[in-house]
Amino acid sequence: YIGNDKSVNTKYVWQNTANYNKEIGKHDMTFLLGHEMSQSVKEASSISGDAGSESYKKSSFYDVSKIGSPLVTSSYVKSSMLSFFARVNYSFDGKYLLQGSIRADGSSVLAEGHKWGYFPSVSAGWRISEESFMQGAKSWLDNLKFRVSWGLSGNAAIDAYQTLATISSIVPNSTEKAPMTMANPELTWEKTSALNFGLDFSFINGRIFGSIEYYMSKTYDLLYYKTAPPSSVFTSTISNVGKTKGHGLEVSLVATPVKTKDFTWDLNVSGTFAKDEVEELADGIEQFV
Repeated sequence: YIGNDKSVNTKYVWQNTANYNKEIGKHDMTFLLGHEMSQSVKEASSISGDAGSESYKKSSFYDVSKIGSPLVTSSYVKSSMLSFFARVNYSFDGKYLLQGSIRADGSSVLAEGHKWGYFPSVSAGWRISEESFMQGAKSWLDNLKFRVSWGLSGNAAIDAYQTLATISSIVPNSTEKAPMTMANPELTWEKTSALNFGLDFSFINGRIFGSIEYYMSKTYDLLYYKTAPPSSVFTSTISNVGKTKGHGLEVSLVATPVKTKDFTWDLNVSGTFAKDEVEELADGIEQFV
C-alpha cells in the first residue's frame, strides 16, 4: 500500500497608505488614507492504494502509477479580505486631542450581500498636566492625561464556504452524493462596541508611571452554531445568534525605587477585574450555558 500527498499554501498581503500632516499655529492635523488586500489559498491532493508486492521490487516505493485502484482526493480553499480605512488626528496646543477613524472590510467567507462591514471609532484626550493651573506641580508631575474612546470592531473568523451548502460522496470515488452542511445566506459580521475611559500618569522624571482604565463592551450577531430542528438532516448550522456584554477595570503601576550607575530596581504591579455575561443565545441561554 503506497500513497502520495501534496499540499501548497500561498498567502499574500498588500497594503498602501498615504499620510498628510498640516500645522497652523497651535493646530496640528494628520490625515491617513489606506487600502489593504489579503488572500490565502490552500491546495491539497492525495493518491493512495495497493500497488502489489512486485512494485517494491521493480519500481520505486512512491511510483503511484502501479496502483491498481487508486483512491484520489483533492481540495482547494481560497479566502480573501479587502479593506479601506481613513483616520484623522487633531491636536490643539498639545493639550486637547481628537481622533476619528472609519474602516470598511469585505470578507469572502461571509454570505453574499453581507460581506461588507463598516467600523467607526472616535477618541479624545486631555493632557491635564499641560494646563496652566497645573504649573505648580511641574516639579514632580511629568504627565497626567485623561482619555476616552469608543469604537466598533468586527469578526469574521469562520472557515471559507461555511455559508454555502455542501455535498460529499457517500462512499469514496462514488458518484452518489449526500448533503453535508446547511447553507446560511444571511450570515454577516460579528460586531463588538466598546467604550473606554483611561487615566495615564507619570511622576518624578518617570520613576513612577502607570494607568487606570475602565471599559464596557457589547458584542452582538455572535458567530455561533445553532441547533437545527429535529426534522432536519443537519445537526447545526453557523449563524448570527447571540449577544454578550462585559465590563472591567485594569490598573498598572511601574516604579523604579532604586536607580544608580550600576544598579536598577524596577517594580511592576498590575491588576485586572473583568465580568462578562451572555445575554442571549439561540434557543435560550439555559440550553447552552
